[in-house]
Amino acid sequence: MDEVSTTQMFSISKDDGQLNRCDYIEYTFHAPMGVAGATGALLRQASIPSVYFAVICGGHINDRADLYKRCHTLGKHLDQGVHLEGGRSGAAGVVTKDGTKLWVTGGRTDSQMTSSTVSLNLGSNIENNGTSLPGPMENHCVQMLQGNIVILYGGSDGDEIVRKTWIMDMHKPNKYWTHVASMNLARQHHACGILKSNDEDDKEVVVAAGGSRTVELVTDSVELFWFDSGTTEGKWEFGPKLPFKLFRAASATTQDQSKMFVVGGIRSLHPYDMSTLVLDLKCVGTTCQWRKNDLELLFGRDEAVAMILPPFSKMYELYVLPNNATGT
Repeated sequence: MDEVSTTQMFSISKDDGQLNRCDYIEYTFHAPMGVAGATGALLRQASIPSVYFAVICGGHINDRADLYKRCHTLGKHLDQGVHLEGGRSGAAGVVTKDGTKLWVTGGRTDSQMTSSTVSLNLGSNIENNGTSLPGPMENHCVQMLQGNIVILYGGSDGDEIVRKTWIMDMHKPNKYWTHVASMNLARQHHACGILKSNDEDDKEVVVAAGGSRTVELVTDSVELFWFDSGTTEGKWEFGPKLPFKLFRAASATTQDQSKMFVVGGIRSLHPYDMSTLVLDLKCVGTTCQWRKNDLELLFGRDEAVAMILPPFSKMYELYVLPNNATGT
């Protein structure tokens, strides 16, 4: 395996969600960007709301021997002074409700796994000492629900792979994590996203797809948590399985939350099998279904970052970003 520094781009029809073009972009950043295990998102520039930038932070290079400390947009550093102290790999990031900040949570620093969080924006401002996670954690998921509620689920706490789930209300001045119903299975390195039910209720459903249940045990199981913003009650239910066992895949959800894409990942460790496939999940009511897209990655990638640009006409742009892709 080698870390690579290339981007692959797809166009997606808004009508049927089918990938219909595949562009391969060779892009060189201002730093050695052949890293894996970074986090990233699409951020909006506060001063110009119509301007978006793809942002990527941290990761590891040299097969996890070194942690990367910089944050970048496509084409430049955010700022020479913007970096993640101690580096950070295996973190999870979520965009604030206004779309202007990336909140980077947990991960592994130079010294140890951490519960600390950091937020940054396109103005090159970095804010340390955000609300910490319930404990040190890596390879977890964080997502932003309607009502400015953040949900945190799965990952590893250093001692074991966990199935716990927490939520936090970002509106409250004194922010704290509340433990809610746990997943049925412990998992880390899972694909994650939030979809809407696309029916009259238009509820949000939190997705945990695949992942590893132990260091060696990869799963094809999928769990869904139907969230009601008026209550924290509910439970995780098993959803439609992935077409195959998969972990360390990238995932991205369309802006209207109608479809979640799962890109690349590892299908098995023995023998080592890295996926080139692009899957998507759509829910109608409480019925969800996976589909395999006809177009594939040019080569397998794991621990990559995928993100979807805002729609132009009837098209979305799905990017599989280079800086943290691992290729064969």
